[in-house]
Amino acid sequence: MDEQKCSHDGCKLDIFEDTKCVLHCEKENEYRWEKYAKFYDELTEYITKNTFSNKLIVLSHIIFPEHDERDDFDYEKILKQFTSIHFNYCEFHTSNLDFPDIQCFFQDCDFHKYWTLYDYKVLKNKDDVIYQCCTFMKDVYVYSAEDKDMSFPIFHESQFDYGCEFKGEVRFNDTKIKKPLFNTNQNSYSATSLFIKSLIFNNCTFEQPFKLNNYKIDYFSCTDTVFKNKSKFEFKKNEVGEFELLNTNFKSLVDCYKTEFKSFKVKKSIFEKFIGFEQCKFGQEKKNSNVALFQYATFLDFVNFREAKFHNGLDLQNANLKEYPNFLDIYVEPKSTNRETFRIIKHSFDKVGNIIEANKYFAYEMKKERENTSIKDDLNKKIMLNLNYWISNFGQSWIRPLILILIVAIFHTLLIYGMDSKIFQVINPSNPIYDFLKWIVDFSNDLAKNILPFKKPLIEGKEFISLVFLVIYSTLIYNFIVAVKRITKR
Repeated sequence: MDEQKCSHDGCKLDIFEDTKCVLHCEKENEYRWEKYAKFYDELTEYITKNTFSNKLIVLSHIIFPEHDERDDFDYEKILKQFTSIHFNYCEFHTSNLDFPDIQCFFQDCDFHKYWTLYDYKVLKNKDDVIYQCCTFMKDVYVYSAEDKDMSFPIFHESQFDYGCEFKGEVRFNDTKIKKPLFNTNQNSYSATSLFIKSLIFNNCTFEQPFKLNNYKIDYFSCTDTVFKNKSKFEFKKNEVGEFELLNTNFKSLVDCYKTEFKSFKVKKSIFEKFIGFEQCKFGQEKKNSNVALFQYATFLDFVNFREAKFHNGLDLQNANLKEYPNFLDIYVEPKSTNRETFRIIKHSFDKVGNIIEANKYFAYEMKKERENTSIKDDLNKKIMLNLNYWISNFGQSWIRPLILILIVAIFHTLLIYGMDSKIFQVINPSNPIYDFLKWIVDFSNDLAKNILPFKKPLIEGKEFISLVFLVIYSTLIYNFIVAVKRITKR
């Protein structure tokens, strides 16, 4: 009876396990000598039968097990005989393949264990990358020599296209990257259609543009990293859970158009060229989250926040701004935003002559000043800030003073009627206290009559009461006029 053949399409090898041959069957994480020795023999025979010219080999749909260079049957030794290898729809249960002088291309491959990145030479392909449409199930790291005196790892080729997906952490430590790390046209992918759990750069240098768009990223971090003059940082239409920059320098422009950041922190970083956050979203609407923080961030060029939304507040208090940013049509949650940030936004609108928006943020600035001023520190200031807030919301509400004018007018009228009808006379004229109180009233009326600017509007016999209401009316009318003007102009 003929041996049963592998169920994989086109494979004529005998079944080794289940319905697959040793090249196409699943490989356990546990090391099995007999399986891996058999894999070595079959791979050797497969390569012998299918070797192409010019030392190029294409390996398709093969599942590679763990390997150990100490074994005589280590398959890496076979592969190192070639100058070019194309891995097509392969799976890897090993964590590294060290091919220092081989041109490599991994297409539609799955990596089941953590994977070590080496500075492979690229086998020419459409996107000119090492990994195309690959899925990394675990963490991805850069190979780093144990000898600390050796130079930093250098990547001379682009590593990934936009079809790659990372379900674990991707970390680059002490690495120089000379080509775009992600290199392909992202337009064929829908927004946030791909996933990176964690992308971390520590003490890295980018010499060419960094471009990563349409990804969903749980965590993104750059520390002690430099993006050089030719290295534009393009980070558009991403969804980021946590975004952190620490001591990172951008010598070229930064574009984060339409990216959503649930948590955003920039500390001790320098932006030397234009930086754009147009239509970005920071924080989570109707959810408690951290304020968007720019702590000791230095901007040496123009910053564009146009139509950005800061759902959990914005902190620019310790930012260093050479030019005032563009804040047109932004939304800033006021509760978690400090006074200095509102002052910066107000001044940016003042600078371009947008007085209406400047007035709005002036009101926010004064509200924060009111919150920060205590009665113990400055009673007079606290009283004035409270009055201004209650009467007209610092010039932002014309309705409040108008309603107060009507209320005061009604009360004033009723008071005059009451005085004329002697309804408020509760003390008998024969009582000695009556003469004393009458003297006070007469004196107050005479005092009011001697304030010349107000003499004419005063009602005879009710001069003091008239003066009090005249001051109240004047204050309310002034606030009403200011509010109306600030809605239209300053």
